[in-house]
Amino acid sequence: MRISRVLIKGLLAAACIALAGCGGGSHVRPMLVPSSVRRATTISPSSPSKDSEPLPAVTIQVTVPGLLAGFTVPTRYTCDGSNVSLPVQWSHIPPSTAEVALFVVAFEPINGKFLLIWAITGLSPKLHYLSAGELPSGVTVGRNSFGKKGYSLCPERGRREAYVVKIIALPRRLEVATGFNADVVYGEAERMAKFVGLATVNYKRSKP
Repeated sequence: MRISRVLIKGLLAAACIALAGCGGGSHVRPMLVPSSVRRATTISPSSPSKDSEPLPAVTIQVTVPGLLAGFTVPTRYTCDGSNVSLPVQWSHIPPSTAEVALFVVAFEPINGKFLLIWAITGLSPKLHYLSAGELPSGVTVGRNSFGKKGYSLCPERGRREAYVVKIIALPRRLEVATGFNADVVYGEAERMAKFVGLATVNYKRSKP
């Protein structure tokens, strides 16, 4: 599925509005993002979404601490620095949640494909944050779209890339092994999800 730059900008703006400024503030009113916007964010390689399918409510609040001006990711969290995984905080996980999954998606498709740069399942519903470069015991880390198990934020040089940090509350556990295919599991998680949260960030690498 290919999405135009205009739609991407509109979608990112809508996500920011829904979350009171792309992860800013602690008093965010949960709301539903318009269905046309949420359909555009659905990335299910093995089973494209249908207009008749129920869409998850964007009620989980997600923030990425320590961003620079313009919601820019500090170099430390990219391949230009230490490539340490982003710190992420979230709240308003529904009580019926069996587990929480986290995905970071490069928002603009390349050659018609959305790239996942980080995929984690098995997060406890009682957990509300990940510190930079750290993961709690018991979680399962997937293999991202670049074939790397774990995290890697590394856009092409000279290119500004927008990313969506997505928290998904799952009503039942995903039975996956370490190194799972992030693209496939992301599609499965989306089909199961009834509640999600989004935050947007961006990063531009300098030209060689």
